[in-house]
This record gives sequence, structure tokens and C-alpha cells, in this order.
Amino acid sequence: MKKALIVFALLIAVAVPSFAAVNDMMFNVGLTTSESTFDLFKNGKWNPRFTIGADADFAMIFDHGVGFDVAVRTESNFQDLTIGAYFAYMIDVNSTDLDIMLTVGPTMQLVGTFAIGLDAMVDLLIDITSSVYVDLGVGLQMDIVEFRDSGADSSFNMSMPLPSVGIGFKF
Repeated sequence: MKKALIVFALLIAVAVPSFAAVNDMMFNVGLTTSESTFDLFKNGKWNPRFTIGADADFAMIFDHGVGFDVAVRTESNFQDLTIGAYFAYMIDVNSTDLDIMLTVGPTMQLVGTFAIGLDAMVDLLIDITSSVYVDLGVGLQMDIVEFRDSGADSSFNMSMPLPSVGIGFKF
């Protein structure tokens, strides 16, 4: 699975620039969006919980701020692995070292319970240098359907990550 993801990311990184002008390519590593999650609803009931997670993502931004973001996320117990493919829109805040990246797209939880969901995130990117930045993010993560041994569960689970912190590199 890892090899397939690496090959897919490399193909996108090589193929897409030939069709459009790439303004920014970004790779977030380490504790990017390590998150404290507070579940708002689970199966229609209030279900507060606290988790710490980590993820890595790769984003390409083209002309006029439009692009895509591919992310891999896990929680502290490493029993959940979620992959997301997002539409991204970058807003360049003029005359500052700040950018705002809006992302929305589907997710699939592959390890543990298989689930399909939708995420919407807002990340504030603060430039430290021309190629290194700090990523502060908030958003909404929704699980729409879960598949278990007994069948599909269409309960709607919604969680809101508390401000996430990460470090990233532009190239």
C-alpha cells in the first residue's frame, strides 16, 4: 500500500506541472495537524473524546490559488489510518508572510473500521523563511458511512479538531 501511494504521489508531482503552471508545492511532515479532536456527535449522541494524531500531506497550488492536497492521517494509537484527497484553494494575504489554505474533500479510513467521510479545513500558513512555514489549522471532519463485519452503518459522526500545529516545506 505504501508503494502504491508513493508512486501515485510521484506521478501526480511529475504529470500535473506539465499541464499547468505550479505556483507552490508544499509538503507537511512530522506533527503536521497533530490534533486534539472533540467529537460532537456519534450515532446521534453527544460523545466527547480527546485524541492526539499526526499526519503528512502534499499540496500543489496552481495559478489563481487553485490546487489539490493529498493527506495521510493517523491517531495516537496508530490503529486508524485515513487517506484524504482534497480540493485546495490558497489565499495569499498581500504584503505579509501569511497564506490561508482552504481544503475540502473525501476521506477513507483504511485501517481499523473502514469508513468514508468528508473533511473541510482552514489552515493558516505562517512563513518562517521562504521555504519553511508553520501550519495552524481548524476544521470539520465528518464520517458519513462505516463498514463493519455486520454491514454498513450510516451513522453520521462529526468531529472538530482543535487548533492543529505543524511544520511544512515549500519547494
